Amino acid sequence: MMVRTGLPRMPARVLACLLTSDDARLPAADLVRLLGVSPASVSKSVAYLADLRLIRRERDSSDRREYYAVDDDAWHEACRRQAEVCRLWAEAAMEGADVLNGSAAAPRLSAMSRYFDHVGNDLADAAERWRGVFGDLPQTGLPSGAG
Repeated sequence: MMVRTGLPRMPARVLACLLTSDDARLPAADLVRLLGVSPASVSKSVAYLADLRLIRRERDSSDRREYYAVDDDAWHEACRRQAEVCRLWAEAAMEGADVLNGSAAAPRLSAMSRYFDHVGNDLADAAERWRGVFGDLPQTGLPSGAG
């Protein structure tokens, strides 16, 4: 599912491994062993996921190893990114409508811009609203009536 929705294969495997681990936190060596891949593959995948703010790096002072963990705010960040994508599409479509003003394509691009503007705003608003609902709960909890 992660790959079908746009996440590259190896970062998807790393994220799935972290999500299904007991505490959503693993050192690189465990990821290498569990996935049966090279340390370089894990390193690149971790960097990719960290750039997306889906995971974070942690240093454990007791054993001096670096751990990778699913970020507490990962789902909010993912929704915020999608809202930003919608905003970029809306802006580009509006610029195209302005450039092609008077052509048959201008109204299509203008409608596209309005659509992405509304969807992006709705997504951003929903992300903030649900962050408030889920933000104070432990990662495993669900508010009553949700889910």
